Amino acid sequence: MKDNCTYRRCRKSYLFFLAFVFFIVSHGFAQDNQEIANQLIQIADEIYINSNAEIQARDAYVQVLDFDPDNVKANYMAGYLYLQTINKEKAVPYLARVYEIDPEYTFDLYYQLGRAYQFALDFDNAKQFFYKYIELCQTESDYEGEDRIPPELAEKHIEECFIGADLVGAPLNYNITNVGPNINSEWPDYGPSVNQDETLIVFTSRRPDGNLNQDVFEDNFPYEEIFVAKMDNDRWGKATNISDIINTPFFESSLTISDDGQELYIYLDENRGDVYFSEKINSDVWSKPVPIPGEVNTGNKETSVALSPDRNIMFFASDRVGSSGGLDIFYATRDRKGDWINVVNLGSTINTPGDDDFPFMESDGKTLYFSSTGHKGMGGYDIYKTVYDSANQTWIKPVNIGYPINTPDDDISFITTQEGERGYFSSVREDGFGYQDIYMFTIPEEIKNITEEEPEFVRLPDAKQPINVTVNVRDENNNLINAIVQIRNKSQNVLAGISNMSAGKYFASVKNNEPTEYTISVEKDGYVFINRTYTIPASTDKVQSIEYDFVLKKAVAGSRLVLRNIYFDFDRVTLKDESLFEINKLYNMLAENSRLVVEISGHTDNIGTKEYNKDLSYRRARAVVNVLTRKGIDAARIMATGYGEEKPLVSNDDERDGREINRRVEFKVMRFIQ
Repeated sequence: MKDNCTYRRCRKSYLFFLAFVFFIVSHGFAQDNQEIANQLIQIADEIYINSNAEIQARDAYVQVLDFDPDNVKANYMAGYLYLQTINKEKAVPYLARVYEIDPEYTFDLYYQLGRAYQFALDFDNAKQFFYKYIELCQTESDYEGEDRIPPELAEKHIEECFIGADLVGAPLNYNITNVGPNINSEWPDYGPSVNQDETLIVFTSRRPDGNLNQDVFEDNFPYEEIFVAKMDNDRWGKATNISDIINTPFFESSLTISDDGQELYIYLDENRGDVYFSEKINSDVWSKPVPIPGEVNTGNKETSVALSPDRNIMFFASDRVGSSGGLDIFYATRDRKGDWINVVNLGSTINTPGDDDFPFMESDGKTLYFSSTGHKGMGGYDIYKTVYDSANQTWIKPVNIGYPINTPDDDISFITTQEGERGYFSSVREDGFGYQDIYMFTIPEEIKNITEEEPEFVRLPDAKQPINVTVNVRDENNNLINAIVQIRNKSQNVLAGISNMSAGKYFASVKNNEPTEYTISVEKDGYVFINRTYTIPASTDKVQSIEYDFVLKKAVAGSRLVLRNIYFDFDRVTLKDESLFEINKLYNMLAENSRLVVEISGHTDNIGTKEYNKDLSYRRARAVVNVLTRKGIDAARIMATGYGEEKPLVSNDDERDGREINRRVEFKVMRFIQ
């Protein structure tokens, strides 16, 4: 294991960077922007070169662009590091800017732009840049620089783009819901596992709260530890550290819990990676983890684990001798002594020359889900389903379980519940609390019904024609401008694939069985973001076309926006989970524009006393500010104000067209420091 570093030492450069940024934006008159940018990029380089804190380095390069928007290096590094971390689709505007300024800046620029567009679900542009990169490799065949990516990878990504466009164009009916703040934190949360009656969830988290080690690892995140939560009145209770018997001051991650909740299997980074297990002694006490006995652990890497319902067969991934190339999935049986023996490779139907990992066995004892980089998919790890044919003693050809569970990024840690009606997985999404979050989803009938040989991809049986959606983005001078545009099915939490047809023009194609609400979001650095919700009609036997126009306004002093998608229960100040999508858009704007100082204001209708309404509106504004500061925005840049009923937008005489509109949260740009 690599050397760890203390929280204070590991964050030293980044905290200095933040302090420096705050100082210069407060005293920007002392130096010109170019001089400030030069100093900032030196600090960003130091963070990148001298640590593995890639997210902090990425954010540092982004801040350089506040002072020098055309800095080619800062744009390239911001885009490149987005591709190495999370929210990979956000690499597009940075790498596109490099391409505009200097298309020959690096040899791999076309390739990296292709990857950025692929993650953004803009498969047409992705393919164009991958083709350009392959052509460059053919023209410059003797180039051997470090930034030369094998053209075979670009060819593989082109195939993934064709598959991705097919799957995104026919999304399956997964309803995806964040499990909420009792489980998820502002830090990475992943690897969920539940017992048979779904009263207990175990997962891995890198949060500092409850962590036995208050230092951080070299990537500037706390160490992995295992957390647990119990179901309470059909809601998950607050997650807590499972035990200092299970967790140590270093890394532990949960692999699976048995159906009866009595056996916990964990991964430890020992002996290149081994599987350990612990048994529950009573309701809250676990035994000290020990290596599982038998033939599973070797001197090679053993990673993920799944158990059959009777706990007598273990499926696991390993790169041991006998693998097809990378990680393969094997199984072992438990003998009378409890040892895991008779290890067998699942075979070439499932295992590929790529990595095949993260198995999960359903309660029927024959349905296996797993993740793979080797089968046909959208990119990275995709999740597949196979079923054991006991009559022929073979596994059926694995089926890609489709979008939106699968994406161009890595999709792993997929489990289902006892009834097979829903499941859990971890993902990075716009409505998340932080980095990776744990989500619950319903399983479409088309996936549940896979029991024999099927096509490689599942599609809904639908002969209806698509609805073509065009989005035009303009500035205040009516000029078409490029931006980040997303079209999201509001109920299913599904992004539509979107193509940038030309400057400021975006195109998507969707299908609806019934009229469906979609949120269209438009963002651009230096502008006030827009989120609007529209009802797009049901698909028919004829192609329908809809066009929407958006005008982005510069983020200057006095700019304001009503945050319409922030929700509270009546007379409460606790934010509903569905508010996070809107708050995260505001967070993005503040994170990418470090000069902005804003006011978050709460407003009410005139029901109740003026004093009570003013206090309620302030506490609601404060709730939004608290989320932003927990996510890393400097508290000095955001202030909460409660206006109560003082500033109505319309008359309070009517509920739907009056009081409901007046109950709102707004943000206003107070200063844009030059």
